[in-house]
Amino acid sequence: MSQIDIEMVFDAVTIMNKYPKSLDPNKPIGIEHNDVFMITEKTYLDPGHTNTQATADLWIKAFAGADSIRWRSESLSDNVFTSVIVYNIAWFRDQHVTEEPVVKSDATTSVPVPNADASNKVPDATKFHAETVTKYYLHAEVVKPGTEGYMVYFYITQRDRSSSEIKVVSYYYWDPTITAVS
Repeated sequence: MSQIDIEMVFDAVTIMNKYPKSLDPNKPIGIEHNDVFMITEKTYLDPGHTNTQATADLWIKAFAGADSIRWRSESLSDNVFTSVIVYNIAWFRDQHVTEEPVVKSDATTSVPVPNADASNKVPDATKFHAETVTKYYLHAEVVKPGTEGYMVYFYITQRDRSSSEIKVVSYYYWDPTITAVS
């Protein structure tokens, strides 16, 4: 049984500048198919379609009844102040390759952060300390091979540079496909 991690990478700044805004999660703004891309470990890429890595249409090698997928999101641009949160993934066409995804989080995990001095400079990046974070993702079991078109509902947040307050900028949706082959 394999746990297949798929990272959805969003160019948040481009999306915010290219599309209108909606502060209603029930009325998100649709974005173009190729404005986001997905990546996974090479081990899980379908050998006949390795060119789908870092595209909106990812082909993976997954086994129904044995493998599961974890989708995570990352902001490619300005990710210190800008974040992308996926709040739903819903099937909308073709076959049901996965069961309905559910929100999960790993308990907490420690991540290394380089030590900074009092001036916020990192004099020696080989020295670090651990910070505890919670990892969030959407999870689904693979139920059969095939191609599934689904809608990814997400929102973009920004942290105010002076007050550190985080606000939702807009809600969006995107329409990638995933193909699972056995």
